[in-house]
Amino acid sequence: MKEQPHDDVRRTPLFKKLLADAPAIEADFYTFKQKYRELWNTDHEVKVIVLQCHLIIEAFLTDYLEHANPAASRIGNIRLSFAQKLELAYHSHTNFAFLVNGIKALNALRNKLAHRVGYTMTENDIASMKEALTIWHDAAGKAIPEGLAIVSTFTELACSFLDETMQSIKRHGGGAGLPGLINWYKECNTAEPVAQADRKG
Repeated sequence: MKEQPHDDVRRTPLFKKLLADAPAIEADFYTFKQKYRELWNTDHEVKVIVLQCHLIIEAFLTDYLEHANPAASRIGNIRLSFAQKLELAYHSHTNFAFLVNGIKALNALRNKLAHRVGYTMTENDIASMKEALTIWHDAAGKAIPEGLAIVSTFTELACSFLDETMQSIKRHGGGAGLPGLINWYKECNTAEPVAQADRKG
């Protein structure tokens, strides 16, 4: 009978050493399984929601950039990072400027969750998002959400502002993108105040 390759392996000094070390190897494997299960069973709700929010904001951000920069109408096909897209989108005169720090915080949280399997979200991770929500919700008389709800509520708010700015560009940008909208803003700001009628006693 022809000798099989695995028979040769069993005769090597290394195999004999591993066989003698089998009890320790089995114990190591048991420890490994515990570590693996701990990571596998990590609550992934935060990761799923943050990733979903991140993807949704990026979709609106890409759409906004294509309207804000008509010369770069295919910006969605350019390999830009999320941070680069946000940098391109930022302008102090846009109505979503106060949300940018929160969007940056969402991106940072997404990166932590993507690269550290057992990472736990902290209050510091969502502080900028909560701050932006507080500005808007206080003005509207709404209660401030807590925990993971801050991320999803902030995402909806940020996307609504991005979308509304994009719609305003369509209506008032004159085909010039964001610069056209800003010019329209300036025209409104330089309008002469209406004189009040003289009161007669």
